[in-house]
Amino acid sequence: MISRLLLPICALALAAGGCVMTTDFPDPNAPERIGMSPEIMKRNLNDAWQSLELRRERGEIDNSARDQLYQAKVKELIELIPATISDDQAWMYGDVYRDAKMWPEAVGLYKRAVTAAKTEDRRVNDLLRLAQAQAAVGSVQEAAASVRATFDAPPNEKAPILPAVLYEVAPAGRGKGQDALLADMLVESIKQHMQTLVDPETEAGQAFLAARGHHVKKAWTEAVSLYEAGGQRDKAREALKSFEQEMARTASV
Repeated sequence: MISRLLLPICALALAAGGCVMTTDFPDPNAPERIGMSPEIMKRNLNDAWQSLELRRERGEIDNSARDQLYQAKVKELIELIPATISDDQAWMYGDVYRDAKMWPEAVGLYKRAVTAAKTEDRRVNDLLRLAQAQAAVGSVQEAAASVRATFDAPPNEKAPILPAVLYEVAPAGRGKGQDALLADMLVESIKQHMQTLVDPETEAGQAFLAARGHHVKKAWTEAVSLYEAGGQRDKAREALKSFEQEMARTASV
């Protein structure tokens, strides 16, 4: 409530063009107000990426500039991560470190996340993200163990396995002395992919079925390449033969 003594003063000042009364309402998204919760942090990162991707599509920036600007945003948010993180929040903050390519920090948080996971979907996804981070720091054998730990998931929870191994884990571990092991992971993940059950009546299920052949073909090709890079020519030939048989079987269906 404005003081009665202040009103006449302001009236006179307004007549003279003065007495600007301002009230600074805090930004509800300001870090100091919300403590930058993981939910807000992830939302801000998503918004930043969408905005930068839109600028790239408009031709305002190229891929390199988009990625540099996004990494700058990620590093800015990293400074706001609290010193104490609960187990339930570990996977979300792990995602931020993952985006920042701060892999050792991501490994620690994803390990906690796997232990704290309350659903099978959460456990599978956190194990796969842990595997990527482990591969990135050169712990490819540990990454393989994390990937294989997802194989006991029920068929309706196996969908993330092959895409994660193909597009995240294998690229992160390639060239670190365990290429043949990465190829083994891909071959095993292809089998998991073929065991996946989805609801074909849902949009997600239809998308999975539409993309399955593409992912499998790419995974076989990458497995052959990794076997060759790892000096396993016999396994490379076996993988190529299996790939050709799979393609022939698919074509005849």
